[in-house]
Amino acid sequence: MYSWDAEISVKAFLHLPFRTLSDGGFAGLVFLLARSADAPELQRTFFRNWADIDDLTGRYLGVFTPAPGRITLSSERATWSSYEPQVLLVDGVQCASNKRKLYSSSRVSPWAVRMAAERPKVRRPKGQTSTAVATPTPPSPLREHQIALTRAVTHMQEFFGIPESLVPCVVVVSLQERTVFAIPLEEDSSVYQFLKKIKTRIEPVLPRIREKELELESAKEARVANRRDIGARRVAAQAVTKDWERYRAEIAKELDDVAVRWDGEEARLCRWMAARLRAGKPLGIADRAPSRTLLYLLNRGKASGRLPRRLRRALAKMTAGYLEQQPAVIRLADAKAEGLGIEQRIGRIKAEMDSIGAELRLADAVIAAAQDLNLRREVSTDLLPERDLQWPIRVLSRQPRSPRPTIKPRLG
Repeated sequence: MYSWDAEISVKAFLHLPFRTLSDGGFAGLVFLLARSADAPELQRTFFRNWADIDDLTGRYLGVFTPAPGRITLSSERATWSSYEPQVLLVDGVQCASNKRKLYSSSRVSPWAVRMAAERPKVRRPKGQTSTAVATPTPPSPLREHQIALTRAVTHMQEFFGIPESLVPCVVVVSLQERTVFAIPLEEDSSVYQFLKKIKTRIEPVLPRIREKELELESAKEARVANRRDIGARRVAAQAVTKDWERYRAEIAKELDDVAVRWDGEEARLCRWMAARLRAGKPLGIADRAPSRTLLYLLNRGKASGRLPRRLRRALAKMTAGYLEQQPAVIRLADAKAEGLGIEQRIGRIKAEMDSIGAELRLADAVIAAAQDLNLRREVSTDLLPERDLQWPIRVLSRQPRSPRPTIKPRLG
């Protein structure tokens, strides 16, 4: 379960993009909409079962509850580097690939989203980022959590479009199927038992997901090692590249010096060749004739010294692809190719995880669990006219009990 200690409203939290299983997120999200006046015992039981729910849901169902504090709404835009409340205006709950990862527990080093009643602003050191907190026990007294949840109900209603007639209820969001369920609850309902029934139905698929998670973790570790290797090899390759550039620049400067002493076509050829050397581009077929002319002029000029031989060697190396043949450059190219293979492997594992995630059939599990609460049919309940989430919301209703047969008294 997640508790929060930051300045961001519940609606702002719900507007944050959520990640799927393959991106380190959840298969589903669970929200309890219950006020103390409507269902005090339901609230108390929910928070008393906090540790059990946290252990039960693991990394696959995210059960969220606001932490104690003052609820305020914020409509301003801000960046994660600022100290202001942040609202990301996205179209409902989205599975986005960005750094705002939402993990299932503190054991996975969660990064940076918070569902919270906002607290007074606390100035943090520059560069310090608040992170999500997953705790196995409630961080505050029971009564404070009940008050925080009560104050958050209206904001969750506005986001999901849940009418007052359905409160108290539990809202389950299936990220894989992009579907939302609203399950009405009674005072004696148990959120823990409801989630346990869901977990029981999706459990057969979980070992395969865990297997893929281990593969993904191994691939990501390989990516980290590969990037470290690329960094070291890039340094060696850059040293070779700089030596090669320095060698060509020295010859180019000698040609510029010769051009100063020469006139006309001879000077133009020197400057042309100096520019080609600095660019490091191999000579084409059309460049062969002027290069031979320049070498002839340099050999004929007594002041040229070793320049003709050095130029001839440089041109031969450029034509043969000297830099690409250097061991340091080859090793860097090999490391980059290995990195590309690792990225492809990560992409393949993620695709396989998404495929397995679809086999969870979380929607079916929610419906089956609701049936055990005598919620056997969907109803066309009018949602709030203005709601933020545009995904379809399926509302389950309690099956009406059959009337007892009337026993007519016997006459006589």
